[in-house]
Amino acid sequence: MNKYHKILTIAMCVTIGLTSACKKDFLNKQPISQGTAGNYYKTASDAEGGLVGAYQQAFLNDQYWVWDYTTNGDARADNCFAGGDNPDNFAIDNFSTTPLNGNATRDWQGLYQDIYAANIVLDYVPKIPATQFSGNRQAEILGEVKFIRALSYFQLVTTYGNVPLILSTINTPSKPTRAAATAVYAQIEKDLTESEAALPVSFANVGHVTKGASQALLAKVYAQEGKYQQCLDYCNKVIGSGQYTLVPNFATLFNGTKNTSESIFEIQHSEASSFTTYNVSLYLPAQFGTYSFKKFNLPANDLVNLYKAQRDT
Repeated sequence: MNKYHKILTIAMCVTIGLTSACKKDFLNKQPISQGTAGNYYKTASDAEGGLVGAYQQAFLNDQYWVWDYTTNGDARADNCFAGGDNPDNFAIDNFSTTPLNGNATRDWQGLYQDIYAANIVLDYVPKIPATQFSGNRQAEILGEVKFIRALSYFQLVTTYGNVPLILSTINTPSKPTRAAATAVYAQIEKDLTESEAALPVSFANVGHVTKGASQALLAKVYAQEGKYQQCLDYCNKVIGSGQYTLVPNFATLFNGTKNTSESIFEIQHSEASSFTTYNVSLYLPAQFGTYSFKKFNLPANDLVNLYKAQRDT
């Protein structure tokens, strides 16, 4: 037998051996090196990690708050011009969006990714034994992510109307149908009232959702629904809490001071996140920022004149 035949014979034997092993499920092993939500959430530390992930997804990974939060609101209300040089921005400003609008598809996807991150925590943190947590911390974590989910659904329902209402990552339909806006609002109210009940008025570290944040968002939700008495009640809850006061100098709100006495919920970004001067430069005149492109959400002349008139009286 020559060298070529020997090599071929060895290769055939190896192939037959592997095939036989496969039949015995020798290679059919479940992966043990890859984490999943089901096997990750075991301790209070895991729960805190999931909470950080939900915050990161909603306020860092999802750029809805950077690009379109103000454009979708003030620009459509004619308080501001959409700005920039993207036709998708102008379409939102002029109420001429189509299903192919890049901003709309990006925002839809981003907000549902935020909801998914919150739902993971809500699915699995309750399964961790309560003895793993100190005090009321388990309920607080759930309250924080319920705020994130409610805020995401509030942006969805006010932008799109009827939207799919997905409340779990477990056994969800592959093609969920749209729920009525009334059902979405009812879930938002439920999430926020439960969040309000679970959260303290403050945390030692800034950046966490607090009771006041849930109350303030719920007041805004009630106003959007036309439930004005409930809106007033929740506004008074925030004011009467004693946690917030107006800053003595109005200019403080524009000089870069963080977490002032007026701040109810403020997103925290470090320099390492790369979301610092870049975000400011999206909106401020060129001399105040790093970038010279056309700015977003520039105030309309009538709004500027209204402010001037109020200042002069």
